[in-house]
Amino acid sequence: MTNEPTIEKVKTARYKGKGRPKKSDYMTNGESEEILKKAIEKAIYNGLNDPDIKMYLSRLNSDVKFIDFDNLTRAVIFFHDFARNFWGEKGTGIMKTGMDGTPPKEIKEWHFHLQTMVLEEDPIKYLEQFL
Repeated sequence: MTNEPTIEKVKTARYKGKGRPKKSDYMTNGESEEILKKAIEKAIYNGLNDPDIKMYLSRLNSDVKFIDFDNLTRAVIFFHDFARNFWGEKGTGIMKTGMDGTPPKEIKEWHFHLQTMVLEEDPIKYLEQFL
């Protein structure tokens, strides 16, 4: 048994013994939109150059309301290029061995956080910690 951080340890620490969040803990679409805007702006500042995401940001900044905000949001925040630019390429110190026995390699920070965020009930709330 090692002391390496695992997804489960991160999730447990995140909620500090409170268990899973309740529906009342979720953000409104207005709050989520503000956090998403800031997250996209951070990723663009760090080098994200995707025209679709830039168009999505310009729509978030306008009065146009999305018919399917949740699905569009998930498409953006779970996009590898977004995560890579939002969290960065530095290593986590966590080593992962391939299923085929390949030598261990270090997990990048963006990849670790993306894996963690996928498991969250409210991924926008997870993103907010890093703004």
